[in-house]
Amino acid sequence: LNQKSKTVKTVLRELDKELERQVFPDGCPISRNPSDVVALLTTLIPLQRLLVKSNNAPSKTVMSSIDRLRAALQFFTLSDDNLAQFNGTGETEPKLLAALLPSADAAKDTQMSAPNGGYERLAAGKTALVIDTGSTISKASAHNALAGTLSFELSSGKNTFIMNCGVATENRELYMPYSRATAAHSTVVIEDTSSSHFVSTKNLERWLPSALISSPSQSATKRETVQGFHQVEASHDGYLSNFDAVHHRTLQLSDEGETLNGSDRIESVQRRSGTKNQARYCLRFHLPPQISASLLSNGHSILLAAPDRDAWIFTCVDAPIELEESIRFTGPGEPRKTEQIVVRSSIEENSEIRWTFTHRKKKTAVRTKKNRPDERDLLSDLTDPIFKPEGE
Repeated sequence: LNQKSKTVKTVLRELDKELERQVFPDGCPISRNPSDVVALLTTLIPLQRLLVKSNNAPSKTVMSSIDRLRAALQFFTLSDDNLAQFNGTGETEPKLLAALLPSADAAKDTQMSAPNGGYERLAAGKTALVIDTGSTISKASAHNALAGTLSFELSSGKNTFIMNCGVATENRELYMPYSRATAAHSTVVIEDTSSSHFVSTKNLERWLPSALISSPSQSATKRETVQGFHQVEASHDGYLSNFDAVHHRTLQLSDEGETLNGSDRIESVQRRSGTKNQARYCLRFHLPPQISASLLSNGHSILLAAPDRDAWIFTCVDAPIELEESIRFTGPGEPRKTEQIVVRSSIEENSEIRWTFTHRKKKTAVRTKKNRPDERDLLSDLTDPIFKPEGE
């Protein structure tokens, strides 16, 4: 590789320009897709080594991009060493992630905020969660964008306890309309409608930069420490035009990582005096297939147990809670059936719902039922209105 070659010099110069455009200062890619961090690193690291081997110095832009992308990869990696599922992230080989991650010493200083990409991270003890607090940056780069604003994934030790449904590896195009739905994310859904909107046909998508038509145009995020809790407050206006509503979410993780407090408030923006907002909404918390869930006798709590006996208890007293079926799109083979926690209310009856996840020590955690077998045939479940594709 001869950098004195006119062609090589031109290519490397254009690469620097593209990296400056696509990789933000916080390391997030313009697509907001964490798997693109992996894709960029698997391209840039071999290029860096090739340049060094040929006695050519990699540009400052290349070196800086690699450092920032590695920091972003650590940011998006949960405590179970899996990549958080946002905006098109699918199955990622654990060995590949381990090879790309920064050294153990560098990982100790994991960044907690990625404001350019629109993500926040809370981590303490053995608990870590990542929250999508942003909106689409470029429609042309949003080919895998999903309607998951203010969704989060929660991990503890070697297990993920709260997930987003992700995207399928096989038959990806078939399942993508369902993966995109807000209902496939652990966040608030108003009237079974997504907070972002997508085209309904592939023919129309061919003439547009991407399938995305619209997404929340305004989002706000604030971080602070409140009485021993690390707190993130965020909001989005994705439901403003359809339901005159703004979603506000507050998440608090205790210093020890043993308690996660949450609050979801639906602010009704009264555009017509004297009217009441009667729109119904629900909170969805999707559970990975390996997590067993049981409703406790008090009716307000659900025990979540992992195979290694790690466990959390979800509690909500502001509205009724239920366990319903869900789908895990991410993973080898066809999607798998799993469960989700659902909390329902209406803006008029209850504009705010508070909830808590409390870690339960392993020595007292018990499995309440046998592992569910993987169920491969889920096409019938996709007719459920909560997974209604956008545009229909």
